[in-house]
Amino acid sequence: MYQGRGFRVGRSIRRRHESEEESIVLNPDLGVTGVLREVLPILCRQDGIPKGRRLGYLNSAVKAIGKINTRNNIKKSHSKDEQSNVFEDALPSKANGTSPPSQLDFGEEILSREQYFFLLRCCLVHEGKEIRAAGLRLMRYLVQMPEDVQALKTVNAVPLIIRCMDIMVDNEIERVQSLRLARRMLLVAPDIFPLALARCLAAIARDGAKERDRLLRSALATLNEMAILNTGVFVNCGGVSVLLHNVLDRAMPRINEALLGAILFLLNTPEWRPHCMQLHQILAPFSDFHYKHTSYDLDYYSKSEERELRTQAGRLAVLVALRSWPGLISFCQPDTSALKSLVALLYLNHEDTTKAIIELLYELFRIPMGEWTSDFDEALAEHLSFSTCDTDLWRLHEGFVAAEARVVLPHIAKYRPNLIQNHLALVLYTLMCVDLFPALCEVIVSSSTPLSVRTTILL
Repeated sequence: MYQGRGFRVGRSIRRRHESEEESIVLNPDLGVTGVLREVLPILCRQDGIPKGRRLGYLNSAVKAIGKINTRNNIKKSHSKDEQSNVFEDALPSKANGTSPPSQLDFGEEILSREQYFFLLRCCLVHEGKEIRAAGLRLMRYLVQMPEDVQALKTVNAVPLIIRCMDIMVDNEIERVQSLRLARRMLLVAPDIFPLALARCLAAIARDGAKERDRLLRSALATLNEMAILNTGVFVNCGGVSVLLHNVLDRAMPRINEALLGAILFLLNTPEWRPHCMQLHQILAPFSDFHYKHTSYDLDYYSKSEERELRTQAGRLAVLVALRSWPGLISFCQPDTSALKSLVALLYLNHEDTTKAIIELLYELFRIPMGEWTSDFDEALAEHLSFSTCDTDLWRLHEGFVAAEARVVLPHIAKYRPNLIQNHLALVLYTLMCVDLFPALCEVIVSSSTPLSVRTTILL
């Protein structure tokens, strides 16, 4: 009977902590500084405050500041000067204030933006991961202007953010909040984004596959945004090599296209073009029959599966590059060496590589591919039965009605040039200049029957 009473007492204590967290409500009418003056005395005390109470104040502050930010966004009459002074609004008087008694008393002193962030740093060194995550979340809600990002850098909070993001000890919620704060800083003030934080993101994106880090794709997406918003920091943190490394690590068309899109953006800018000379490395899975992408072995892939993954990722990457003007021009320099090496691979007696290049040419020139067969008449009949339009683009998650209308409805302009056909014509002419047709004839003569039939249809 005594044991049962003890069990009920433990449950009642836990429920009391939960109800205490839910009962904390902060008034948004106090303003940002008023809410922070309510919260900081609790957060800055080392002893005597349970973790549930700290977490409750942090979550209530986030809700109150979120309402304040929403209210400020709705009001169209506020000028930029008024919005930048969110930390200097009217302070609540002592008579109306509901601040709990503590060892920390601000009085009527007006604290600066840097001082508020300096006091909030105590959340990032707390022993509880929930408190650190809630502190990062509160900082993210407070970052609204470039001055806020500069204040975070001034009080040296960036190393603490990096620490929260870099440690992998069952603290995913903390790492996610730190990444969201970094992305918020990038969107609010890209020109002053910290280089140290960018290097942390690059490190996660570089070795995330080895550690099976669930933050890998989010870090890649943030680096992609950084390549557009702050190209200087992106290049200095090694982002180009990181994105190119992950291009061959992902056999997913949308991810490959997004990663290469950032590299092609840099290629299209004369200032950053010299930093993207490594683009030709996406041809490595074709030219190296024993290609090894990493210095370590992946436990979740066999050697044949990894080889197939790299080849498929390289095929998608080359396809994206050749379908863009910067990528095509890069492959043609110097002296079309990259395209010559790609075509020369057709002369080698390596069927897997030859098959991948033939499939690449089919997709490049938008030729529908049928089933592998040894009967030429059957393959030709199947090819002629295909429609000239790609009906897969009519699906709901693709182009849907707009894609179908472009095919079915006639264009209103009679003499308007088709830029896609012009680009494909230039690609074909460039491949003809590097002797593609003799290479295809060699494949037809020397390869297996199914590959020979498919190459004949292509030619």
